[in-house]
Amino acid sequence: MHRCALHRVRDKRYDLPLLHVRALRKSFGTTEVLRGIDLKVLPQELVFIIGPSGSGKSTLLRCCNRLEEPTSGAIMFDGVDLMARATDINAMRRRIGMVFQSFNLYPHMTALGNVTLALRKVVRKSRADAKTLGMAALDRVGLAGKAKVLSRRIVRRPAAARRDRARAGARAGRNCCSTSRPPRSIRSWSARCLPSCASSRPPA
Repeated sequence: MHRCALHRVRDKRYDLPLLHVRALRKSFGTTEVLRGIDLKVLPQELVFIIGPSGSGKSTLLRCCNRLEEPTSGAIMFDGVDLMARATDINAMRRRIGMVFQSFNLYPHMTALGNVTLALRKVVRKSRADAKTLGMAALDRVGLAGKAKVLSRRIVRRPAAARRDRARAGARAGRNCCSTSRPPRSIRSWSARCLPSCASSRPPA
């Protein structure tokens, strides 16, 4: 685990952990994934959890807002016991951002629509306010120009990418021995995957 702290104003409030995990355990059947994890994260502190695949990194993060229910242990966020029955976990989740490994986008919605959906439905922002915040977020990651593009046209999933590449290779195989030369990118692909056909033409 690696830590680095941003510049913090000297204030006693910053000495108290924003997130405090104690003796956290999580089992899936007979497999114990988390074995008594203790973790403290101070306000404005960055904590990086590094480890091999399957070591429990994602499980730990998902337990921190109870997307996974811990088997045992305590989780405090900003002084609130997330494991207590009286805690409104949905209200607390609004304060805990999660970035998932998979895209989890609605393919029929635009990039802006995906970004602003939670702002409108969960936080109850007006459509205008949500759009302002959403455009700022898209601009921050260089996607402001894709705001009105459907998400399925922005995100290429691996299976679709493989199919597209296979179709490109098939087209290259049909064309590489003809008089019409395919684009350079397709020629380079066919030269690797269709050597018997592509070798009849000198490289460009």
